[in-house]
Amino acid sequence: LKYVEWPGQEGMGADKSWLIGVLGDDPFAGALENAVAAKTINERKIAIHRGAQLEDLKGCHLVFLSQSEKSRAKRVLASLQGTAALTVGEFDSFAEQGGMINFTMASNRVRFEINLRAAQKAGLKINFKLLNLAKIVSP
Repeated sequence: LKYVEWPGQEGMGADKSWLIGVLGDDPFAGALENAVAAKTINERKIAIHRGAQLEDLKGCHLVFLSQSEKSRAKRVLASLQGTAALTVGEFDSFAEQGGMINFTMASNRVRFEINLRAAQKAGLKINFKLLNLAKIVSP
């Protein structure tokens, strides 16, 4: 969230929380709440929402698709087109399917891929510091 700029972000008040949605099986087992507890980004709190259906996560700034959603990822990503939701996943070909950020493992280290075209299409601007650390993927 810290390294992404959303359309109209300057006009968002501090009273509105950043919303992170987890779609499908939750691989974090409560660790996500611990990671964001009492933290803010641009003076805005961070809230976690979980859902089995995309409709449960409407309005989220970031939507994480867990491994359990691999079979329906294309449909979910298509449904999110036209929104400014940052899509994040953790399975092969997520970025190639149109996901924006995909976490991968390489040499026992967590790496990530970024589909810059998908992010730009949603009106999101990813900070160059994050881009420099990522593998850029095009569908």
